[in-house]
Amino acid sequence: MAAEQNKGGKTRSRFFSFNIKTVRTKLLMAALVPFVAILILFTSTLYILDEINRAVDRMYQKRIVPTESLKVIADNYAVRVIDAVNKANAGIFTAEQALMQINQAKHLIAQKWQDYLDSGLSGREVQLANEANVLFTRANRAIEAIEKKLASFFGGVKGGLDDIDGPLYEDIDPISDKISELIQLQLELAGQEREHIELWYRESVAAFVIGGIIILVLLLALRLMISRSVIVPLSALRSTMEQISRHSDLTFTTKISSRDEIGAMASAFESMLLKISKLILDITSATEQIATAAEEMSAVSMQTNENTRQQQTQTGQAASAISEMSVSVQQVCQHATDTNEASLSANAQAQNGYRVVQQTVSGIDALAAIVQQASEAVHKVEQDTQSIGLVLEVIKGIADQTNLLALNAAIEAARAGDSGRGFAVVANEVRDLAQKTQQSTEEIQQVIERLQFGSQYVVKIMDKGEASARESANQAQQTSRALTEISQSVAQITQMNGQIVTAAKEQSQASEHINEHICLINELTGETSRGAEQVEQASLDLSRLACDLRAMVNIFKVS
Repeated sequence: MAAEQNKGGKTRSRFFSFNIKTVRTKLLMAALVPFVAILILFTSTLYILDEINRAVDRMYQKRIVPTESLKVIADNYAVRVIDAVNKANAGIFTAEQALMQINQAKHLIAQKWQDYLDSGLSGREVQLANEANVLFTRANRAIEAIEKKLASFFGGVKGGLDDIDGPLYEDIDPISDKISELIQLQLELAGQEREHIELWYRESVAAFVIGGIIILVLLLALRLMISRSVIVPLSALRSTMEQISRHSDLTFTTKISSRDEIGAMASAFESMLLKISKLILDITSATEQIATAAEEMSAVSMQTNENTRQQQTQTGQAASAISEMSVSVQQVCQHATDTNEASLSANAQAQNGYRVVQQTVSGIDALAAIVQQASEAVHKVEQDTQSIGLVLEVIKGIADQTNLLALNAAIEAARAGDSGRGFAVVANEVRDLAQKTQQSTEEIQQVIERLQFGSQYVVKIMDKGEASARESANQAQQTSRALTEISQSVAQITQMNGQIVTAAKEQSQASEHINEHICLINELTGETSRGAEQVEQASLDLSRLACDLRAMVNIFKVS
């Protein structure tokens, strides 16, 4: 057993000799150990694969590439050089073509042989390479002789190389044999490299298998450690929770004393059980108080509901009264508006009357001036008639004198007799003229008297008219002042009516606002009434829930 019961009944872990304090460390180890092992295995694999890759590359560079270079050297000696000589001797190549192919072959042979020498030769390879150098020197001398002979030709050389065509094989064939020995040596060395790589591969596979087994053992050991130190305490904690859930008994304990997170969680769980036990006791006490308070709240809600109903009735009546007052205020506002319009019209009429009176005053003043001028003219006429009367008196006196002279002349003519007839006729004519003049003077006197009487009457009438015009002008001025005062009063009335209209409108708006607020209060009262009913119902539900909660709380067993 990885876990055992101590004297206090607590479960503790005794897996491994070392004691890991936290679950986090255990889980971290469970994750890190396989990761590190796999990382080591992966790194080793990469290293081995890299070494194998290096060995293969080394084998290719040291064995395959040199073999290819040796093959090119052998082909160029055995094929290109001999082929160029044979074709030139057969007339297929010209001397120039043969020289060009031989030069290309020599250049390629020298390059490939130098590459081979630079590839790093072993002891056996050095020996064979030295032997090949001797053969290369002899073959190159033979090739130089061929080049000199070809250089002596121009164009075709058919049959001109018969003397050197056969001996050339004796110089080149040994090179082919030596190259074959070098190629065979490369193949043997490549085989040795392959065997070395294969041995390395088998050793790597064995190391991988051993490493995998070690990693598997470590994983199993970690799994067992985690199972004993984590899963077992968690199972014990789950068993305790299931018992508490099944029996509703909060007096159970976890019996876990480990010092890791599971032990801390078990300790916190037991502390939570104690707090829940205390909470259930408090809830039991609170449910009793809630039930009592719910009954009291239900009674208060019923009273509140009744009060809100009465308040709703009163607010409804107030809303009706406010609505009627609003209608009356609107009528007052309309009447004030009509009065304001009438006062404005009266003010306009007063202004028109004022202007007419001013025009009348101006006319009366002009008429008074005209009457005064006429009176002055009539006075002047009266004075002129008096002057005419004086003239008529003079004319009348002259007529009397003339009549007297005519009478004297008639008397003298009568005294004179016949000699005085003519003078008597003249005297008669003069007397007639004097009588007519006197008669005309009397008539003129009568006309002048009538004219004086009429002018005096006209003067009196003119004086009365002037006085009346002045009186009318004074009255018109008084009327103008009265109209001005009336206009000012009407303007004040208009202003006051405007204020009344404004106040009436504001009062109407205020009445409407009050009506809206009253309606809103009425609605709120209705909502309050419904809320009171809901509160009453909620109080009943709360009382019922308190009883249910008390029944549910009584299920739990607490210390």
